[in-house]
Amino acid sequence: MTHRYLILALAIVVVVAATPALASEQLSVDSNKNCVGLLQAGCPSITLDPGVTYTVSVDGDAAANDSLGIQYYDGLFLYFFEKTSELHPRIVYLEKGETFDFVAGFDEVYAFLVDISLKDVGDNFGSLDVTFDSGTSRDVLNVDAVFNCIGLLEYGGSKIVLTPGQEYSVSVTGDAATNASPDGYYDGVCIFTRDISMPYHPQLSFLEFGDEYTFTAHATGWFWAFLVDFSFAEMANNSGSMTVEFDAETGIEEKTWSAIKQLFQ
Repeated sequence: MTHRYLILALAIVVVVAATPALASEQLSVDSNKNCVGLLQAGCPSITLDPGVTYTVSVDGDAAANDSLGIQYYDGLFLYFFEKTSELHPRIVYLEKGETFDFVAGFDEVYAFLVDISLKDVGDNFGSLDVTFDSGTSRDVLNVDAVFNCIGLLEYGGSKIVLTPGQEYSVSVTGDAATNASPDGYYDGVCIFTRDISMPYHPQLSFLEFGDEYTFTAHATGWFWAFLVDFSFAEMANNSGSMTVEFDAETGIEEKTWSAIKQLFQ
C-alpha cells in the first residue's frame, strides 16, 4: 500500500509539473481615450437634494437585441458623487432587486445602459426605472433601452478578443483618476461582455479593485472595458490608466486522472 501511495504522489507531481501555467492576457483602459462623456452620450440624469440619504433601486423591462430573442438587461450603471466625497467619482452597477444607500452631492446622478455599437441599439425596447427614496420623497429616473444606451464602439471603449469557450477570471488594477484631484481616483472599470451560457444576453458589471469576475467567453470572444466622466470637456484633466487582467487556467486532462485511479483498482 505504501508503494501505491508513493506512485500516486509521484504521479501527482508529474501531472502538476506538466500542467500548463496560468495563461494571462491584459487590456489597458486609458483615462482619456477609453472614458465616455455621459453628457454628450445623452445619458439621463437627475438632481437630488444635497446631503440627503437616498435608497436606490431599479426595476423595469429594458431588453437588447430583440431580433435574436428577448434578452433583458438585469440592471444598469449609475455615475455620481457623494456629499461625503465630492471629488471622487462613484460608479455602481445596480441589479434589479438590489438596493444601496448614498448621501447625495451637488452634482447630478447619471444612469445608462450599454451595447456594442449604436447600430445594435435600434432593436432594443423597454426601459428601466431608477427609484431614489429618501423616506420623505420619492424620485424616479427613467432609462430608455434605445435612447439612453451608449454604443461602446462609437464612444471609445477598450476592447479585447478572448478565446471562445475559455473560462476567465478577471481582475483590475491601476491608477486612473479624473478631475485632476488626488481624491478623484477610479476604484475600477465598467465592463460589458457576454457569457457562452447566454451568448446574446448582455452582461454588465462594475469591476472594483479586489473584486474578481468569472465568465466563459462566447463565440466571438469580445470583452469591453471603459470609464465614464460627466463630459468630454472634463477629460483633459484625467490621468493614468487601468489594467484589466484575464487569467485562464488549463485543467488536468481527464485521461491522466483515469490512469492514476487505475493504480488503486
